[in-house]
Amino acid sequence: VIRLPRISNFTDFDPLESETTVTVKYVSPKDQLGHPDAVILPGSKTTISDLQVLRQTGMTEAIKNYLTAGGTVMGVCGGFQMLGESIVDREGLEGEQGEFKGLGLLPLKTAIAPHKIARQRTVTSNYPQPGLPVSGYEIHQGRTQMLASDLTQPLFDDPSLGMVNNSQSIWGTYLHGVFDNGAWRRAWLNHLRQQRGLRALPTGIPNYREQREALLDTLADTVEKHLDIKQILG
Repeated sequence: VIRLPRISNFTDFDPLESETTVTVKYVSPKDQLGHPDAVILPGSKTTISDLQVLRQTGMTEAIKNYLTAGGTVMGVCGGFQMLGESIVDREGLEGEQGEFKGLGLLPLKTAIAPHKIARQRTVTSNYPQPGLPVSGYEIHQGRTQMLASDLTQPLFDDPSLGMVNNSQSIWGTYLHGVFDNGAWRRAWLNHLRQQRGLRALPTGIPNYREQREALLDTLADTVEKHLDIKQILG
């Protein structure tokens, strides 16, 4: 995960950290990218500013070289916008006015709008496995235009929420919480594992929220069992 200076929504990656076969490493734009199985561009409080940092530090070129060598890159929300051809801020809502060049990895253009979109969403996946139910939420000011291309397809049954290239090495989404969805998360991890010749993980697992609530229930039961709650409260 690229640790953008103004990174947002850290909790997007908690479900990945809960996977015993996964190591999540946060890398500063000034650091060496290394050779991970996947690179994630997270959300940002000020996408354009963080995009400029990636360019100034050489991280954009490092990501492109990593892709050329066979890597996988994905972006969430602001990271999704960065993967496109350009981000336009006509009114200077994020600071500097103008049009700013993206990484050019996906055929899309984004314009920053004054009103934020914030809503819960439930959709059906096209990738990495068709037909999986996926829930999450949008919260962004960008209005993204998906450009016509034979080289990409919608990530979900709602095309506005993301896209993936045909080789499945680059994808992005506006959907926060996408990794909370257990079956979808495992399907994506299995796609990466297949590339490395590793055995597939079971996909029939609860969603991360359900797992977390079950752990909290277990913790509450343990506390109640070993402590005199009435005496503490009384």
